[in-house]
Amino acid sequence: MEESRDLRQSVIVSLPELQDIRDQSLREKVIDAWVYSLGKSSFGSIEGIRPSGNPDTAGLKRGTQTDHIRGVTQLAVALGGQLGLSVSRIIDR
Repeated sequence: MEESRDLRQSVIVSLPELQDIRDQSLREKVIDAWVYSLGKSSFGSIEGIRPSGNPDTAGLKRGTQTDHIRGVTQLAVALGGQLGLSVSRIIDR
């Protein structure tokens, strides 16, 4: 049980963008999914995962898997915001 708490805290620290998920239930499910996945793997943290898109592709030249995940998350949030603006303009016509 202690290991699960440690993994949970590790995920929360590794991915501060989790706090941007307004729906608490969804946020907890995302954390639970990471904790479950890490617990079933040989990795002790997200940072321990090889920083590449797939196991058989070249790794990042610098940074960790966490950097990759956070960057993709930030891009997705920005894209979602822009799509929301576009839809609003279409609806408001």
